[in-house]
Amino acid sequence: MESHQTHQPTRETHSLKTTRDYLNIIDAYRELGSYRAAAQLCGTTDKTVRRVIERHEAGGPWTRRRRLPTTRNTDSVLSVLAKKVKDTDGRISAKRLLPVARAAGYRGSARNLRRAVAKIKTEHRQKRRLYRPWVPTPGQHLVIDWTPEAGLHIFCAVLAWSRYRFVRFARNETRETTLALLAECFEELGAVPAVVLSDRMSCLKNGVVANVVVPHPDYVRFAAHFGFRPDFCERLKEERPLMRPLPSLRPALCRGELRKVDRLQTIRFVSARYSVPTTWVGRRLEIMVQDGEVVIGLDGEEITRHQLQAPGGISIHDEHYSGPARPPARTIRVRTDTERAFIALGPVAEGFLRSAAAAGTSRLAGELAEIVSLEPSWGRAQLVAALERATRFRRFKAEDVRDILAAGPQAPNPVSAGKTLQLALPEAPVRSLAAYALEAIR
Repeated sequence: MESHQTHQPTRETHSLKTTRDYLNIIDAYRELGSYRAAAQLCGTTDKTVRRVIERHEAGGPWTRRRRLPTTRNTDSVLSVLAKKVKDTDGRISAKRLLPVARAAGYRGSARNLRRAVAKIKTEHRQKRRLYRPWVPTPGQHLVIDWTPEAGLHIFCAVLAWSRYRFVRFARNETRETTLALLAECFEELGAVPAVVLSDRMSCLKNGVVANVVVPHPDYVRFAAHFGFRPDFCERLKEERPLMRPLPSLRPALCRGELRKVDRLQTIRFVSARYSVPTTWVGRRLEIMVQDGEVVIGLDGEEITRHQLQAPGGISIHDEHYSGPARPPARTIRVRTDTERAFIALGPVAEGFLRSAAAAGTSRLAGELAEIVSLEPSWGRAQLVAALERATRFRRFKAEDVRDILAAGPQAPNPVSAGKTLQLALPEAPVRSLAAYALEAIR
């Protein structure tokens, strides 16, 4: 009897027998009456013959049954792992997650957990929102920072749009020195920007509440005097080592160079950035310069084009990011029970917190604790209304909120003066002064 398959199935190979092979096995077994003899005749194993005969007698299909999905010992803690990865934006390691998984009932090995965490991080990176590059606006931001060098301290201020630099040396990094050099910078610029952006300098901040920096009162008064808004970002000193090195400038304009699209949906070319649609993230596109424009395409088809930018510039198309840019806002991250209870009051409480921090309110954490303690006595609705009124009139103390609650609805609501009414009044006849002269009366 001829067989269409003579190799022995192993753990790496699956059975590829045809219907003819199964019929030959059944006929050989009926003729010989032995699993082993039928297997030797058909060039297979006795176990295969036994399985084929049992399936045939049971009336089942000859083809291999579909394997049921297997379960893993990490399935019970996937939701816990996914939440931790999402809360930390994918920065937490599997080593830190192992005690959390053990507490949640995981009893598997650390290697299985590492594999599960790696898969969750990959899915998180694919689903996380995309970030667009920040485009500076003329006259908007002045970025300041300190750095030590050879026993001295270097103060540097850079206008974000024009890249104009102001550099001075000092003996210390105190608040008085920083404000004095910042005033000198304004004098050299001959103007004041709208926002002064710095990292969380200890000399300029008064504290941090729910990830919102409270500037020092002296800094607030200084900003109010010059008419700018102080703003803070993350620590630039910690971020700088993690950034890529600056590329060397290439004066020649290249044609047809392949460049990879980064996670910001931009391509770097001659130290400038150009945006592309979201679907091209991670791919290599061709970039060239034609008549003062940067053309980005693939396989001869144009994708987008930009005006050629100077080194350090950036060109962004809003349609590549689903609309215009939204104003930046620091994320609220609560760390204490008081902050959690206050933020639970809703968007009004978040607006109150941001305004109070921007105003440099001292002891803001203590004020929030006193405000939260007013909820059991007055109720959430009245407390939220009082916070809204306090934000409107810039009263950020707990005593001010208590006074607003005590005044109730009888508190006045002054509004700014409206426009002048334009009424069509009738015109009255007008007589000249000559009509009242004595000569005219006679």
